[in-house]
Amino acid sequence: MTRKPGRWKELVDTAALTHCVSLEFAYQLLLTISTSNARGTVNRLLPLLHRDFLSLLPYELALHILEFVDALTLARISGVSRRWRQLSQDQSLWKKLFLTQGWGYDRQAMEAYINNTAPIKGLTQQVDDLRLAPVPLARTTASMYDPAALPTMPGAPPSGRLRPFRRPGDLFLRLRQRRALHQNHHDQSASASSSTTTNASIDAPTEQHTPEEAPEEDEPQPTASSSTSALSRKLNSHALPPIPFPLPLSLAAPTSSSRSHPLLSQQPPRSPTYDRIRSSVSTTPSRPSSSSSALTNVVTERSYKNRPMPRRQIKHDETALYHYNETTDTRFINWRRLFRNRHLIDKRWREGKCKMRVFPHKDSQSDMHLEGIYCIQFDEDKIVSGSRDRTIKIWDMRTGECRRTLSAHSASVLCLQYDDRYIISGSSDKTMVQWDIETGKTIRVLNGHSSSVLNLRFSADRIVSSSKDHTIRVWDLNTGETLRVLRGHHAAVNAIQFKDSRIVSASGDRTVKMWDMETGECLRTFDSHSRGIACVEFDGRHIVSGSSDQTIKVWDAETGRCLHTLAGHTDLVRTLQMDAGVDRIISGSYDGSLRIWSLGQGCHMRSLSQAIEGKVLNLQFDYARIVCCSNLAKIVKYDFAHGIDTQFLM
Repeated sequence: MTRKPGRWKELVDTAALTHCVSLEFAYQLLLTISTSNARGTVNRLLPLLHRDFLSLLPYELALHILEFVDALTLARISGVSRRWRQLSQDQSLWKKLFLTQGWGYDRQAMEAYINNTAPIKGLTQQVDDLRLAPVPLARTTASMYDPAALPTMPGAPPSGRLRPFRRPGDLFLRLRQRRALHQNHHDQSASASSSTTTNASIDAPTEQHTPEEAPEEDEPQPTASSSTSALSRKLNSHALPPIPFPLPLSLAAPTSSSRSHPLLSQQPPRSPTYDRIRSSVSTTPSRPSSSSSALTNVVTERSYKNRPMPRRQIKHDETALYHYNETTDTRFINWRRLFRNRHLIDKRWREGKCKMRVFPHKDSQSDMHLEGIYCIQFDEDKIVSGSRDRTIKIWDMRTGECRRTLSAHSASVLCLQYDDRYIISGSSDKTMVQWDIETGKTIRVLNGHSSSVLNLRFSADRIVSSSKDHTIRVWDLNTGETLRVLRGHHAAVNAIQFKDSRIVSASGDRTVKMWDMETGECLRTFDSHSRGIACVEFDGRHIVSGSSDQTIKVWDAETGRCLHTLAGHTDLVRTLQMDAGVDRIISGSYDGSLRIWSLGQGCHMRSLSQAIEGKVLNLQFDYARIVCCSNLAKIVKYDFAHGIDTQFLM
């Protein structure tokens, strides 16, 4: 049976009319009831009008939806409801956001921290500090639970004695107990005054005695309960103001069934950080005895096997606060906190907010280089520098002190690089020296170049060096033998970089060349600068070169096309480094300035003035800092992560 088109239109109009009539009927019906009844009806309708579909979905599906929002939205939705807050704080979401930004993290340090198998960043130095720090000891053969038996420290007042703290948390616990009992004392002052025996063991006595004063002859000998009062009076008489002192829980819990000490039996609030299990044995001796022998207190602290140790040399240590769950005694990685810290560091980069520091410190001027510093490299722990004074120095990144000075070259140290095994340096004396980074001893001297070694790079088992003799040499790191000599430049080869089997060199002949490391063949020549090239960077995709023509050029390594020309320096561009992951190029010039550029956009972002005057000879940067050196024998660090815990970041 076929319906006519007009019939369908009539049916639709009828349905719409019926819907409108229903709405009007419901509205008119609500007008006939009281306001209170109408409010109840509206409250019943609200769940139908405002349905939280995200909370109704399974947890995994809700997380999948939130993976498509940005960090700002994810932070804002945490205030909608408890369910949304739980979803927005899921660590998998923040980890994905962290990785989406292209930021790096220290996977090895994370695994070591989670498995509790190795000290985390900064912990080794802390252990050394604890091992070497001299601690004055006051020796005694008396019981450690008798404060009157402890000797007086040299220089202390005659009336003051050491008070026993059995564990580092005792001081914190006592302060909390004192605060709680002080409040109880005010609330129950009326009842406390009626019981002199109880008050004598809790409140500080009106007339206090020094430890040297003996009790009256007619004073009764102490029993178990009177020993409690005597011990409390002694502890209060040393260094405490006249407020209630918290007794150990062993004293606050009488063994008898009659609770004649209501305040003593009341336990103060405990902190989960110092959760303790206390057991005590309190006996009443048949003959008079001293308080130290009448009471025995056994304290057992709850063990936290996975609690991270504090890193004392780190000013802002967030490990225990954000990466540890004390309730379950488990370690985890708080990706939300890592995202926050890394985002804050990037914001400081954009705004140019940093803290500058000059090495060496003014108190360590005797350790400074005697002449200009040509080369540097650094990590979280140290800075290694090479100078015209023919030495290499290793500096402590945290304190600025010189740890070691290496001397083997007979002329200026022009270049260096290190890893966790070796330091390799090149010099104007035509040689390269391979050092053991742990001992500082010379392993071997590499000879081959006929003039100054201007630059070098090494990775795995290969070393590549460039020289004023117009050549590039490839060496075997393990044997020190020359594997290949690359010839093609017509002037000094000032800088080289290599990635996998590709070598990129920059020369005073105004060209940049790309070579095959295995065959020695020149694959491509980049020719665009109008003067000699002083520095070059290569990451496999891009080549960045700095020249005496005061410009920086960005090249496509595959096509050889010049992508950007960056102009802004007013003198020779002596050094530069790039990081495509954060879209950043930083250059240093003889004009004494540091400039930050966008690699992708090819534009100038910000300039940084040096803390010292002079020509910038070398620089290196990472995600959090820039370190540069000059011809004035000083090193300057620009720290963008000051006040931030950079653990696990890289």
